[in-house]
Amino acid sequence: MKKFVSLALALLMVLALGVTVFAAPSVTNGTQDVTATYEEGTDETVVYSVVLEWSVSEFKYTKGNKTWDASSRDYKSVAGGTWSGTGFAKLTNSSNAAVTMTAAVESDYIEVDGEASATAATAVGTAATTAPTATVNFKVKDAAPAISATTKIATIRVTLA
Repeated sequence: MKKFVSLALALLMVLALGVTVFAAPSVTNGTQDVTATYEEGTDETVVYSVVLEWSVSEFKYTKGNKTWDASSRDYKSVAGGTWSGTGFAKLTNSSNAAVTMTAAVESDYIEVDGEASATAATAVGTAATTAPTATVNFKVKDAAPAISATTKIATIRVTLA
């Protein structure tokens, strides 16, 4: 009896699995249009490239000249002395943004001559040999005290923004 039931079940399974399959007709050729979207890039990233040039080592104090006194056979000092010299800080900007230079002087001897801030325009659109510049000038103060030896007379701090 077991064989008969097994055979009947096997036959039932064969008949149940017999399913007809239909396929779509095959395609041999075809075309498809493909499109792309263009978006303008942005220049949001600022890249700074600056050169700061200094010329502030030209300050000089000259003590009053001495004159010969024939009667005392000695040199006599002439009162006073004179200061001379100028200097500058020059910014050359090769950045893609404007750069402002501000100078602060800590000194009893020299000061900013004119404006303490100057702005160098953006270098975008300029030739490499003509980068924008900005300059802050320095001069001797009108009432600068005398010195008797070579010495540090100032600290100049430049801030870039």
